[in-house]
Amino acid sequence: MANRRRTYQHRPNRGDTSKRVRMLDMGRMNSFMFAAEDIFKQLPVQDPGFPSILASIAAKASRMSIEDAQKYIKEKVVEGRLPKEAEEPLCRLLDRYSRWR
Repeated sequence: MANRRRTYQHRPNRGDTSKRVRMLDMGRMNSFMFAAEDIFKQLPVQDPGFPSILASIAAKASRMSIEDAQKYIKEKVVEGRLPKEAEEPLCRLLDRYSRWR
């Protein structure tokens, strides 16, 4: 009786596993934040609301997807909270610091 193997029921693979999406690489989060702050420092207008926008961008990129974070950036440009000059560098930065998860 000591050498009996346990039998387990195998779960059938339903095939509805989640799709992989591009998200922010969490191992490089600090580097991303410093690079994004440099982009904001180079802007002609210094708005005190930039840190909260940057935190929202990082949260969306790390929890939802890079595409959602880029849409958020475009929304903030349309609203006028971000200058147009910041849109392209931030989107390129998100692409550079992304990985498939």
